[in-house]
Amino acid sequence: MSRLKILYITKNSKSLTGAGTYSDILINEMAKKHDVKIFENDSDLKKKWDIVHVTDLKHLNRKLLKKLPRPVVVDIHDYYWLKFYPFFCLDFALRLIFQKIRKFKYKRLLRESDAIVTHCKYLRDRVEHKNKYLLWIGIQPKALANDLETERENLILFVGRDYFRKGIYPLLKAIPFVMKKIPDVRLIVVGKEYRHSRWLAKFLGRGLPVEFINGMERNELLKLFRKAKTFVLPSHIEAFGIVNLEAMASGTPVVASRVGGIPEVIKDGENGLLVNRGDHIGISDAIIKCFTEKSLIRKISEEGRKVVSSRFLAGDMAVSMEKIYRDIIKTYTYTH
Repeated sequence: MSRLKILYITKNSKSLTGAGTYSDILINEMAKKHDVKIFENDSDLKKKWDIVHVTDLKHLNRKLLKKLPRPVVVDIHDYYWLKFYPFFCLDFALRLIFQKIRKFKYKRLLRESDAIVTHCKYLRDRVEHKNKYLLWIGIQPKALANDLETERENLILFVGRDYFRKGIYPLLKAIPFVMKKIPDVRLIVVGKEYRHSRWLAKFLGRGLPVEFINGMERNELLKLFRKAKTFVLPSHIEAFGIVNLEAMASGTPVVASRVGGIPEVIKDGENGLLVNRGDHIGISDAIIKCFTEKSLIRKISEEGRKVVSSRFLAGDMAVSMEKIYRDIIKTYTYTH
């Protein structure tokens, strides 16, 4: 097939967020077979492109959208803007206001886009658009652990920006219960967080064995995954959670909440453990299982790695995305 000319609208993420990691991986993979360019200025818009891909709806505004060559496809990574989901946080009132503004803004942008891509069925079924596609996110094969028998520390790992949306509060509440069974347990929280949220999380974690790291390079993070005995993502809102894939690839048992698209990837008792949103007792029980039940740990670790290697690798994602591009181009050409 012919090479495609693809213009990407994205931000220089350096892989500090899940959406940023996805964007980096996708662009690198597509560049192996197609002519790609990351948008820098309006001179890029004068060139001929087969398709323009906005890798995150948050990077788009109406002024830019009106100038973009067509067709335009937009990625949606979150659903917190569709309606207000309350949870404990310092900026509760601001989140309520921003949700109303974003809902109006994003719905208008999506109406004026030619196609959308989501990464879970949960979100796909809740966003209205005449041309919507489901794409499973893939990660690089180097994330796959070669040896699942490595010695691990009594370490819990939490990775993510926007701590409180991702469930840091119930996780911190769970730690004292875990300490009753695992006295030397430690929690490491990795994420480039807003100052006010980081301050509150540190305040709530005072007296607990918890370390906060304000961002980390991807390669260093992968090493940390392979040291931990469990990875915990007890999100209140989560469309996918690429960090769950990275933990599974590392052979690290995942404890995650039953929200959004997470249950589409994590199967309770098979390749991870699921807990109810905000249930700190359920979180502590699941963490303790990941530290003490050897047969369950082995099963979850092996199945998690198998799931990633069979369904969620970067090469497979690129192949699927190319098919989506060609379908969008064909549909747009036919209707215009």
